[in-house]
Amino acid sequence: MTEPVIREGLSRPSITREQVHEALRSLYDPAKLLTTRLAAALAPALPAQAAPRERGEALRRLLLDAIEKLRPSGRVAPKASEYRAYQCITMRYISAMPVADIAAELCLSQRQVFRDLRWGLQRLAQLLQELAVSVPAEPAAPNPFESELAGLQARPEAVDVAHLLHDALGTVAPLAEARGVAISISCPSKGTLVRAAPAILREAFVQLLSALVQSLPAVRIGVAAASEAVLIEIPLPAQGPLGREELLEAALQVARSQGFECHRERDSQQVLLQLRAPYAGNRRVLVVEDNPAAFALYERFLANSGWEPILAQHPRAATAMAVTQRVHAIILDIMMPEQDGWRVLQALKLDPQAKDIPVLICSVVNDPELGFALGASAYLTKPLSRPALLAALEEAVRQRKGA
Repeated sequence: MTEPVIREGLSRPSITREQVHEALRSLYDPAKLLTTRLAAALAPALPAQAAPRERGEALRRLLLDAIEKLRPSGRVAPKASEYRAYQCITMRYISAMPVADIAAELCLSQRQVFRDLRWGLQRLAQLLQELAVSVPAEPAAPNPFESELAGLQARPEAVDVAHLLHDALGTVAPLAEARGVAISISCPSKGTLVRAAPAILREAFVQLLSALVQSLPAVRIGVAAASEAVLIEIPLPAQGPLGREELLEAALQVARSQGFECHRERDSQQVLLQLRAPYAGNRRVLVVEDNPAAFALYERFLANSGWEPILAQHPRAATAMAVTQRVHAIILDIMMPEQDGWRVLQALKLDPQAKDIPVLICSVVNDPELGFALGASAYLTKPLSRPALLAALEEAVRQRKGA
């Protein structure tokens, strides 16, 4: 066996004499050997992609090699303690001889045989510990599910949890009907907005419902809305994992990627699965626009988006309104009769309370270089599109948070 090169700084579970004894008793049963505590400690030294029986055989070879390393050199007398320990280990675990027969064979007392066995097991534990430390842990094989989840790129927006749950139920309903599982979802009439990518969060809910339908005789989901969070609660059985526990965990993993905290509250009667996400609410955006028809367009664009438009029809009032209304962003026109947007932008950036509010210029005037020089966060030219407006708002707020 090649001498291992011990690498500093690597931590492995400490291997004990008892673990070695347990493994040696299963030396000729690879399947059972692989279930021992020693197998877990030496897992990095075993072939990762091999079949279980092959891994068990590999562990058996490691044990036999370690026993062979106990054999003293030719200069050690056969009666020396090191040689006796090697003989006792070999006879006891390789030849499966009873302790009484070992004692008779070596002309030792049984008490001495037990002492030599303990010393030999301790030395084997040390040798195997050196092996465990010498083998760097193999990096875990990429999880295809996690890789695909990490690759999903989608902008978060305000989405209604209640609506998405009912939408997901439409997908899972045929499965529930086929299995005779009733699903009830109790939701408040409002206040269930969270910030997430709608398609990804919907997929999390589809997986969640599917896992529950395939695991429970009935599914009850309650959604609660508070000023700071949206809470989803699902009663689960108090004992044992669900039949589709792996699918449930995958659903929760997707939900976590969308900002949900997921955990289980346990009592003597049941387990309560809870998914909690911050309440998005409607963020306020001040629209500095002298044209009511243009403001009506913004209202349509921002409907059900998580943004609440507030009109500042008089440009001179924009700075004061931005501060008193505690807005999250400002949409600014340039060509206005009372005061042009450039002056409004300069006034906003000179005000200590308003200067950090993101300003998006939306105008027929195409001069983004001037707009950015004066402090605008984004520049859109009319005519606008809803996706471009929402994307610019989200990016502007994200940049402000990252500043």
